[in-house]
Amino acid sequence: MRNMALLLLAAATLSCGTSCTLTAKAYPVAGPAVRTGQILTAKFTWSGSGSGQVEVTMPDGEVCTGRYSTIVGGVVSPQIVAGAGSTVAVASASVSSGSISGLQTSRAMLVGTRGTMLDFEGYTSGANPTHGFGQAKDNKGSVWKLIW
Repeated sequence: MRNMALLLLAAATLSCGTSCTLTAKAYPVAGPAVRTGQILTAKFTWSGSGSGQVEVTMPDGEVCTGRYSTIVGGVVSPQIVAGAGSTVAVASASVSSGSISGLQTSRAMLVGTRGTMLDFEGYTSGANPTHGFGQAKDNKGSVWKLIW
């Protein structure tokens, strides 16, 4: 059984090669994006290095690209975990700011082909960095909650 687990792990590592593309879904929770209700898809290039490329296509077709960076440690923001007025529940509203063991904090700035700027902050676990949650805000007043 142990050999089978090692074989599956090796196959998963080889299938990713040097990097994988992770997909996050972004749900509009505030601002003009709520009116359309369109869920965005963000694509992150992940290689295990703590940084990589990210791309989002906006509802009007504008492509926003940038780079994300992840650090070990950080403080969880209750506004990101369960923001006031959110229509999508991401986590318990009783979360307060504080340090969490194994927390990895990610930041990204994306710039669009038509001037849109997206500011992203997210959290993952060191034990499972390919899954997490976060929040993105644009320079037009929209806010999205992300889950990957």
